[in-house]
Amino acid sequence: SQLSQWAQNRELMRISIAIATNLLRRQDLTIIERGKAYKALLDARNRHGFRTDLTSGESRQKYSARGIVAEFFGVTEYEIRKAVKLAQLIPSLAEIVENEPKKLNLACADLIADYDGAAQTAFIEMCQIEGYALNKQTMTFIQAQCPPPAADQQAIYAAWREAREKGT
Repeated sequence: SQLSQWAQNRELMRISIAIATNLLRRQDLTIIERGKAYKALLDARNRHGFRTDLTSGESRQKYSARGIVAEFFGVTEYEIRKAVKLAQLIPSLAEIVENEPKKLNLACADLIADYDGAAQTAFIEMCQIEGYALNKQTMTFIQAQCPPPAADQQAIYAAWREAREKGT
């Protein structure tokens, strides 16, 4: 059993290194691709047996996978957190963020990512209206009316219509 655990840990480390290498080589990754890669790397590091708990009895600084990954890639923990969050967008919204950023800016995408996949589908139609782009004020209004993570799609549409009528 210890041998299989060792082999599994070794495989996870290989995956982590492959992801890190891919990230370092590719400068053209979108923020969502980076988010998915960061998440995979963070998950692999966390599964590799690193723990943050209070049972160790040691008073040293808490282990932070995000901090280690941020330092390794020369980015901030905030940048990693933001990219990982945006990677939670459903594929059709992720595509809009990557290919038509004027229709869905990062600030709005960040707020939409707080919703579960079912609720996120309500925002697809809004992003496809010609000449219209969601703005942060409208998104803030929608979130106040329909708090994430789970919200009824019809309630989201109603809040959006109300925000548009108010001119936000």
